[in-house]
Amino acid sequence: MISFPFDSQITGAQELDVPGGEQKAVIPLLDRGYTAEDLQNIYKQLYTDGISSSITDCLKVSPGTGMQVIVSPGFCMAGGAFGCLEEAKTLEIATAHSTADRIDLVVARRDNNNAYRNIDVYVVRGTPSSNPSAPAPTRNESVYEIVLAQVFVTKGATSIAINKITDTRLNSNVCGLMTPNPGVDATGIFDQYQDALDQFLELVAGALDETLAGNLQSQINDISEDLNAIKTDDTGWIKPTLGSEFKSYTENWYPEYRKKNGMVEVHGAVSPKNTINGSVDGHVIFTLPEGFRPKMAVNLLCQGSYRDVWLFTVSDTSGEVTFSRYRVGDTYKKATNSTWLPFHVTFYAEK
Repeated sequence: MISFPFDSQITGAQELDVPGGEQKAVIPLLDRGYTAEDLQNIYKQLYTDGISSSITDCLKVSPGTGMQVIVSPGFCMAGGAFGCLEEAKTLEIATAHSTADRIDLVVARRDNNNAYRNIDVYVVRGTPSSNPSAPAPTRNESVYEIVLAQVFVTKGATSIAINKITDTRLNSNVCGLMTPNPGVDATGIFDQYQDALDQFLELVAGALDETLAGNLQSQINDISEDLNAIKTDDTGWIKPTLGSEFKSYTENWYPEYRKKNGMVEVHGAVSPKNTINGSVDGHVIFTLPEGFRPKMAVNLLCQGSYRDVWLFTVSDTSGEVTFSRYRVGDTYKKATNSTWLPFHVTFYAEK
C-alpha cells in the first residue's frame, strides 16, 4: 500500500555520473520515496479535473493581436497534477488555410515526459475542411489535456475575432470545474448490511412464533426502505432530443442533463436553425422528462454571443426548457444560426 506523508530513513547510497564530466554524485536511497505518478494517482481520487472556480476569468482565452490568443492567469488540475499560470500568456495560432476552415484547441497539458514534466498551455491545430470538427484532446499515461477553448479559424483569416472563440471551460466532458471528488458509492456497504439482515431474518423466523416474527419483519422492512433511500442515485449524462427550432452549437456542446442524489444538472450550448426574433415568446430547446423537473420554475439570465443576453427557463410543470428575450441592453435583437447560446444550471428535482 502506498501511504504518505511519513518520514524517510536513509537505507544506503548510490553513485551517479554527473553529465559533462568524470565526477560522480552520491545520492541517498530512501525507504519512503514516492514518484510523481504515485501522487498524481492519489490526487485523482481527491479532485476532479478542471479549472479553479475561485479565480476570476481563470485560464480564459481571449483574442490577441492578429493571429494570437491570450490565456488569462489561473489554476487547474489535469490528470492528477496541479498547474498555475501566474501571468497571462500569448499563444500563436497557425496561419489560416487558404481554402478551408479549421478548429484549433487551446489546452492545458500535463506532460509527464522527461523533457517537460509540467503543465503548460498550448494550441492544438485542427484539420482544415469544408466541414471542420475539433480534434480530440490527448489523454494517456504520458500526456493529459483539458480543453479551455475552441478557436474557429476561417479560411484566409489574418486575425481572431472574439466570436470565433468558444469557451469550453465549463464543459465537463473536456474540462469543467476542479472540485473535491464527489460520489461516495455506499452500494458495497449497503449490500453487506443487507446480507447480514437477511441472515438474521432467517434466524428470527425459525426461533419466534409467526405473530412476533411478523411484527419484527414489518419493522425490518421499514429499516430496509430507509437503507434503500440512501443508496447513491446517479442516472449518468443523458442527451435530449432537441426542439425543431434548435441545433447544437458544436458537437462538443450538445446539451445534456443528469440527476445525482436528487440534484439535476443541465448544460450545453445551442444555436437557432433559423433566425429567431428576440421577444417575450418562449422557444422550446428540449423537454425534461418527469423526475428531472424542478420543484419550482427556474429562470436564469445567460450570456449569448458578444455582449448579448437571453432568458433560460425550465418549467416545473411541463419540463420545457425554453429560450426567450434575446437582447443587447434593453433592445431585442435577432438570434441567427451562428449565435452562441450556452447554459449551465443545477436544481433539486421534484419528488
